[in-house]
Amino acid sequence: MIKRYREQRGLSSLGSRLAGVFSFFILAWGIVSSPCSAMKDEILFMVHDAGETFALKPVFKVLDERKVPYQILASGKASDLLDGHHALSNTPSNAPLKILSGVGNLTGAQYEGIVTAHPQKVVFTSMSSRAHGDLANAFKKKGARVVAYYDNFDDVVGRRDRVIKEYVRPFLASARGLDGYVTPSSTTELSFKHLNAIRNEVVPITVLGQPSLESWQEAHQNTALKDQVAAEVLTKDMQQHPLLIFAGGYDLTYRAAFEEFIKGVKGTDFKVLVTPHPKTDGSVEASIVEEHADIGQVRIIFREQQEGGLSTMNLSTLEPTYLVCHKSTVCMQGLAVGIPALYMAEEGYSNFAIEAQMAPRVGTADELRKILSRKHDSKGVPHLEDYGIPSGSAEKIADYLQEALAKK
Repeated sequence: MIKRYREQRGLSSLGSRLAGVFSFFILAWGIVSSPCSAMKDEILFMVHDAGETFALKPVFKVLDERKVPYQILASGKASDLLDGHHALSNTPSNAPLKILSGVGNLTGAQYEGIVTAHPQKVVFTSMSSRAHGDLANAFKKKGARVVAYYDNFDDVVGRRDRVIKEYVRPFLASARGLDGYVTPSSTTELSFKHLNAIRNEVVPITVLGQPSLESWQEAHQNTALKDQVAAEVLTKDMQQHPLLIFAGGYDLTYRAAFEEFIKGVKGTDFKVLVTPHPKTDGSVEASIVEEHADIGQVRIIFREQQEGGLSTMNLSTLEPTYLVCHKSTVCMQGLAVGIPALYMAEEGYSNFAIEAQMAPRVGTADELRKILSRKHDSKGVPHLEDYGIPSGSAEKIADYLQEALAKK
């Protein structure tokens, strides 16, 4: 049948063979260059916590638009947040990672299985997991270029005490000889220079911003999203009151801080929406609200509702009087879209936004009430580059990764 088809077209035998060979190479090239092809997925992201996952989602989008193939190796909370993502690596060797804590370890054979299943040339890893530190070493040994990403605006090394931030210690206890650090601001760049000195290393540091700030900006420009959230959340009663949104935490000082917050808002005219941290189940907040809050004043948005569309970012489109945080990057994200922010944390706590006088810190119910009783006008959307935070971060990180690939 094929022969008759070719004869009808007057193709010579030689022409047929050449056409067939040409078709084969076209097909082979298409397979190799496809974004779905593991052979060309030369960038590997390793994510564990919610923070870096939300920060890197805009980068994934940019790489998809550029048709740059990549894979994502997810553990912990990131496994849930990225479930169903087209680039999520689901090889059997990854199974132990999904239930791993930030300080958990794998066996040598498990690490070897993961590294063997992922032959990528460039690895972009979070700093929130001990296992990622061990994997970083294993990928380096295999010849990959390994870069650590820090999504937080707080100094990685304390300015006064020169103590390394707690949540990155497990990663840094393991990882050595990294090819680079990527940080969100010039302030964090300085703290990474201190980290290099402490560790007696000279790892290059690059400031590329925080892509989640762009996600918040896009959300606040989305009129349909604003209307949808308002319809789902704002009752007639809530519309008659000023609004506070509280973004939860989880460290040892958190319970006391949240209790002071609830005591501080009790008896005021404010309605409150509370979003527990994605690492938690909201039970701490629920017990304190039940004990101290006025009935109907405080609503907790539990994890299922957050993942169903009522994230802190989406709720912020309701334009609260304040976005209150314990020790979260969320307040910095709110400031980026012009929402007044404040931190509810113990005396002595500081961070980038507090030191830049972008947001105050309060530690007691009385201090909180004093701030809430004042008339507060938003300072508007800050020019982030004035604070050493580059704009267009998702594009910049994508550029950085593609340049790293070119060096391999």
